[in-house]
Amino acid sequence: MTLDWGHGRHYAETSSDGTIDSDNHLYTHWVRALESVQRDTKGAVTRAKDKWNIIIRDRLRNETGLRLTIGDRAQSVPIRVVDGLPEPFLKVIEQFADAEWAILNEATLRNVARGTEYMREMHHLVHRRWPERAGPATPTEIQRVGETAQAWMDLIEELRAADQIIGINEDVLGAYFYKIPEVHLYWVALGIAARLIDVSIESLTVVILAHELGHAYTHLGYDIDDLRWDSELFARTDIHA
Repeated sequence: MTLDWGHGRHYAETSSDGTIDSDNHLYTHWVRALESVQRDTKGAVTRAKDKWNIIIRDRLRNETGLRLTIGDRAQSVPIRVVDGLPEPFLKVIEQFADAEWAILNEATLRNVARGTEYMREMHHLVHRRWPERAGPATPTEIQRVGETAQAWMDLIEELRAADQIIGINEDVLGAYFYKIPEVHLYWVALGIAARLIDVSIESLTVVILAHELGHAYTHLGYDIDDLRWDSELFARTDIHA
């Protein structure tokens, strides 16, 4: 693990990605939990990156007028799907030890609550149509399952895991490292965040990839006057301005 994360402003200032490596026990614990509910998360992030990389770059060029290739000058900005977790992200999720099974399955519980309400309302119709095959649960029993799912959701909500992760004021799902230059996508963080906010891993990957490539094009792209941002000036610019 590196100790130069952020230097108080933004971790992309460093040439090192600063991730907690795969030997960290908390990291491996969350990887196992994530893979138990969403298999091949890294593959899903990689496929989304491969599918949308060129499309996003084309859109950035069209919208900004900035180009990474001008004549015989070409600037490469590779994209890597990396293992490990950014330290700020890890510091947030470490407080949820032994609750990862609940946090990663909140959407499932929400579906249970909605589904049982529907089943309770439709119970009499199903029994009228298939009286011998409608299943053993009574409307009251079905309702109790839904109430239990809601109670579990209330407990999960008290943790405020999604709010705390969204509130991290650094690019912890992906990052542009201008000194390399290179874009990193943190597949474990992306997988956890996608489950927390109940969106597809592809959708979240596309948003983060567009954000980080936007940094790259702003920094390295040549404008219509064949000019681009000086790296030292880029480094000194206040990211909150």
